[in-house]
Formats: sequence, structure tokens, C-alpha cells
Amino acid sequence: MTPRGEEEDDTQAKAAKAATATAAAREDSAPESAPCPAWWRPAAETPTPRAAADASSVPVPAEARSIHWSPYDGVRVALLDVDRARVSSQGVQTRHVVALRRSCATHGADAIRGSDRLAGGKKETAFRAGVVGALAAIDDGEADAECGGRWASIGGCEPGAFLSDLARDLGIAPMRAGSVVETALARKCADRLLRAGAATRAGDALECERELAQLTRTLATFDATEGEYLDLVALGLEKQLREEERETVRGMVPSDVGEATAAAVARALGLPRR
Repeated sequence: MTPRGEEEDDTQAKAAKAATATAAAREDSAPESAPCPAWWRPAAETPTPRAAADASSVPVPAEARSIHWSPYDGVRVALLDVDRARVSSQGVQTRHVVALRRSCATHGADAIRGSDRLAGGKKETAFRAGVVGALAAIDDGEADAECGGRWASIGGCEPGAFLSDLARDLGIAPMRAGSVVETALARKCADRLLRAGAATRAGDALECERELAQLTRTLATFDATEGEYLDLVALGLEKQLREEERETVRGMVPSDVGEATAAAVARALGLPRR
């Protein structure tokens, strides 16, 4: 090959490399510039004291004593734990993604960008575990004063902030994260309202009120009072609950919830707004 040919090949290689870098940068910046769901929170400029403290309290692996160990290796180990859990009998649990989030909060997520352990649907599998944990934390009342109001099971952050940061760590765009959360909310909403209707049918008003209290708390936490998912829930409930039962359930929505939340429940029940 002539020197000129080698120079052209080198120029093309540099151009290809620059294009790849530009595409990667665009992908990394997409989550912050793209439209976001209502619950999305902006990235924190620095790790929260709680996250840093929790991360520093994690036992340091033996490998850390090696001069070849770096803080980024801790992030990679946390992701490895998530990947191993994914193929285990129990699957990825909330504790796995909370540990990953804490590590990324302290050391950053650069070490896992483009990792094969986040390829395909793996990143969404991990994110769904975080969504399950966030919904469970709401159900358990972790925001209440009696529980310390600290969201302990999801790393000390409220659900919206936790899931926003986790999505950024995993490289999931805001609206895709919103879609995953909305799917989970649809299941939760349908389940709670069906249970409330069954309680009404059985004459158990207290149980109906409990189900509605937990549902409205979830909807308010995620600011999930709009969306086509409510209409999909209504289509299912119209086949399972009689109209009078759905009317009774709507009448038992806690009086202290916001108007938007009450309207969302009515819409999910397939009833017109009052």
C-alpha cells in the first residue's frame, strides 16, 4: 500500500472513531435532554451524604488490597452481582440494584458504560427490580414518620430520585424508564382496585379503604394521575366488577387525597369524573 493509501486509511479510521465517540456521547446525553416522565428527577451533581456513607460502609473486597484495584472495580463487582442474580433461581432483587446504585453514587457509572452485562434486555431486568423495590417501599409506608421517613430499603432516596438515578446508571432513557414504571403501575392499580371491589362485595369496608389508601399513595408518589394506562386498567375492571361496585369503590377514596389522584382512580374504574 502506498503512503498516501495508508494516510487515507488512517484518516478514515480516525473519522470512524470520532463518529462512534459522538454517537456514544449523544446516547449518554439523551436521558437528560429527552422528554421525561412526571416522576423523573434531575441528576445530583454530587453523591448524597447518605449514599456515600452507605457505600463506604460496605466491606472492601480482598482484591482492593492489590495495587491494581481501583474504585471503579467496585462498581464492576456490583454489576457482576446483579448479572449473577439475573441467572439465579431468585432473579435480581432490590438489594442488588440498591448496592449498584450506591456504588455508582460514590464512584460514578463510567466503569460500566457499554458493559456486556447491560446488553439487550439485561439493563431493563435490573431496572424492573428497582421498580419492584420502589413500589414495595411505598406499600410499606417507608415515607411515614413512624418508619423514619428515610426510604431505607431503596438506599435512602425517595422513589422518583432512586429510579431516575438507577436509570442513568444503567443507561436507560427517561421515557423508556417511564414506560417500565407505567406498566408496573398499571398492574398495581388493577390489583388494588380489584381487591377493593372484592372487599366491597364482601362487605369489608376497612379492607377496601386500606387498598385505596395504598393505591392513592402510590399514584401520588409517582405523580401518575394521567396516562392511557388508566384506560387499560378500566377495560379490565369493567369485565370483573359491576358498575355499582365500582361506584362504591370510588365513593370510598380517602377524602384527603388530591383532586387529580381521585380523578385518576375514577378513570381507572371506568367512571366519569365528578
